[in-house]
Amino acid sequence: MNAEIRKWENSSLIAGSIYNEEEQELYIEFINGGKYTFGEVTPIEYADFCAAESQGSFFNKNFNRKKPFTVIEKAIVTPKEDGNKESI
Repeated sequence: MNAEIRKWENSSLIAGSIYNEEEQELYIEFINGGKYTFGEVTPIEYADFCAAESQGSFFNKNFNRKKPFTVIEKAIVTPKEDGNKESI
């Protein structure tokens, strides 16, 4: 397997990603702990994702709800004292 591993230290949404070019799969670990695999991600799409000014914005525009995905681990969400949800 030929895979590229990236950490996104400046992203407020994405902690890291692994791209498998052979399978055209993108594994994403989100800041909130959610882990997903997205299929049908071409090498060009992955390169654009890496080069984007904001990986989170690129993800939301191009991959979220547009690519087939598998949930590896759901994020843990707890209620905050003010009634809003908080991811931990």
